[in-house]
Amino acid sequence: MSVAGMLRSKHIIGDWEDFSHNLKVYSKYKLKYCNFFTFCFVRNPWVRFASNYFYFKRGGRVSDHLDLHTKRLIEKYKTFEDLVGNFHEFESECKVCHFYTQIKWVDTLPPNFIGKIESFDKDIVTLFDKVNLRLPDKILHRNSNKNNDYKSLYNIKTIERVGELYKHDVDRFNYTFDL
Repeated sequence: MSVAGMLRSKHIIGDWEDFSHNLKVYSKYKLKYCNFFTFCFVRNPWVRFASNYFYFKRGGRVSDHLDLHTKRLIEKYKTFEDLVGNFHEFESECKVCHFYTQIKWVDTLPPNFIGKIESFDKDIVTLFDKVNLRLPDKILHRNSNKNNDYKSLYNIKTIERVGELYKHDVDRFNYTFDL
């Protein structure tokens, strides 16, 4: 779930920590909000995986015990390639939703609109048009990562492996690893 999803859930149900990390809690609200116009933004799985890797290597939110647990798990793997190659072992111990497939969220509460982070500026205009709202003069980009050097982490083996792990996201949202 994205930061926008966390902010929305905090507004709707109050405790976004439990909501954003727990798919069961998320699905509980499916019926309650099925008449709302819902939307989400998805992200390229290779970029997302690398971003999560860096986020947890740095420690995530230091005050969050799940983030610290995930940092310790990631530290078990010597390299990015080691983590990708042993992802099922990592996943079995990981307790955060950051590495879930995006399909898992989308299929739990199917949105009326799916945008892409990579085409955010265009897709946000489409979204505001769909809900008949005036687009603000400025949309703040929070928590953006200026380091777009994720490609340097990957080799042929890790490109293929992350593609396999997130095959449903790749297929459904039409993503590729652009060299």
